[in-house]
Amino acid sequence: MGDPKLGLSAAVRLVRLADVAALCVPAELTDAHVARLRLVELAPQRWALGLADAKDEHRLRAPALISADGDVTLVGDGVEEELALLYLSRDADVFPHLVILPHRVSLVGDELVTAIVLATCENVRFDLGNERGFSYVALLLTGWAKVVEVARYRWDPYELTFMGPAIDKLPDPPGGKFELDLEASRRLEPVGGEIPAPSPAPEPVPAGNEWT
Repeated sequence: MGDPKLGLSAAVRLVRLADVAALCVPAELTDAHVARLRLVELAPQRWALGLADAKDEHRLRAPALISADGDVTLVGDGVEEELALLYLSRDADVFPHLVILPHRVSLVGDELVTAIVLATCENVRFDLGNERGFSYVALLLTGWAKVVEVARYRWDPYELTFMGPAIDKLPDPPGGKFELDLEASRRLEPVGGEIPAPSPAPEPVPAGNEWT
């Protein structure tokens, strides 16, 4: 897989052997499609095969993740796979490789980890933002006169989490709120925005039913 000439062929072969219907490896491979295929190493035991983005060399479309033992993982099903973008970090020790779907962000390294998930997703979607050379995950309001950034999630390389609001108001129009799924967001530290309601306290155990 590390050979620049043979690696691409090996990756395509592994996808075929895994019997996975990967969008980036259709049943009939044309020369034009092969010319768009790109294989990148994400970690010592993990590679990604996907379609190169003509506008940004740090993005792969419809990626399939391949492990050293030949396992192939798709990052989405159906339409999700078509929308999936793999953002290749310039320095994974500072900011991780990410798979960004409209309503979910995942970390990519030795494993695929769900980092941030929207619970309410009408009119908002995730994307990658950049300010003065520093990357972050942006939550964007779409479907109106212009796209508006409504929240930022910044990566803490020491705590290995994103920091940003779990709940906050949306501007008018359309008004309302967005909310993240805190249980599914495994790499989120809520900061700013509105404070989520506390989880209900567990029901007390009736007397006489305690474990002994």
